[in-house]
Amino acid sequence: MNKKNFVLLVLILASTFSALTIIGEQETKLVPVTLKIAPIFTYELGPSMFIEFNRSIMANEQVYTTDDDIWFGFDIDIADDTLFTDSGEESYVNQWYFNEPNEFGEYNVTRLQGNFNLYLDNTDLGISNIGQYSGINTTQGIAVTLEEGWHLLTIIAGEVVSDIYHTTFSWEWAKDNLYFYVSEDPIDNPPERKQASNVCNVRSYPTDADQLVNHFEWTWTDIRVTTELHDSDVSTLSQTLLRSVDDAYVEADYNYSTYPLALVEDDGYAVFQSLHHLGPGISFWWANDGAFSLKNEYTFPLNAGNNYVYFAAIGMKPHFSWDYEAITIPTVMVSSKVFTIINDVSGASYGTLSVILGFIALAAIVTVLRKRK
Repeated sequence: MNKKNFVLLVLILASTFSALTIIGEQETKLVPVTLKIAPIFTYELGPSMFIEFNRSIMANEQVYTTDDDIWFGFDIDIADDTLFTDSGEESYVNQWYFNEPNEFGEYNVTRLQGNFNLYLDNTDLGISNIGQYSGINTTQGIAVTLEEGWHLLTIIAGEVVSDIYHTTFSWEWAKDNLYFYVSEDPIDNPPERKQASNVCNVRSYPTDADQLVNHFEWTWTDIRVTTELHDSDVSTLSQTLLRSVDDAYVEADYNYSTYPLALVEDDGYAVFQSLHHLGPGISFWWANDGAFSLKNEYTFPLNAGNNYVYFAAIGMKPHFSWDYEAITIPTVMVSSKVFTIINDVSGASYGTLSVILGFIALAAIVTVLRKRK
């Protein structure tokens, strides 16, 4: 091999190594912003449950940059007593229970009780920051630092309703999503979200209360809706896929009542008849902005980049009074787990590019050897 060919070969191999090094050294940019929850003013119950982000406050796929205030809000129609804390409003459970039927035995109140929950990407924001007191809203600001890229706001709701004869009960559920993009510097056109070829398989297990890691006794003071990681495997909370043939797998345990619902009157309140009359709960999976699956086993498609896979359980439990003594007035509780699947398989990935550049280097070596002969 002459000196000229040797130098050429070294340059090709060096360029291959440099390209891979540049890919491996790409850093994630962090962008400080403030989430601003706009006030909610209306709680009048309509014919059915309704929950939706207000797109006049935040449009889908809106772009924000460093130190921006990210305003969002939602319209909500849920039979939820917690929206009226301290207001003296009659409980929706009471409205349902004490409603009078007409001459045909039909009731005009069928909405019993519900609740909702809010998420930012893989963070459960709950409802604690919404600040509803006596029907008066407080604007909330949450300072956060987000990775540059796409982010997802999600709100879900579940409500127990009956038929017009108050004899059978069922769950209604709903969800809404908003994507937004955060950039360190102003941009006009954020990158497109692309679906990948790999998937996430999910599975959930109904689990007895005494078999949970945070186990509890089935008593008035301890009853709750619970979700946990299966086998306490925290490694599943965040997974990174590097090849298109790799799939993700996540599991969750859950517990809620499966008993029939029955209410009785106690000192002017509609309350649970007994520990064995709390009504059955409901659970479901979803991924990113996709639809619910009520199955315990399911498969979801994944996007390139960050994916969020959610599991939620919703069920009935007793209210607790201010002095923490358990009372048996029904309320609805939401418990959930969120998994992050980081899908690094996109376009010419690290592995693909290394193969391509490897072939280039191999071709160069073959060319040099041929010329030497």
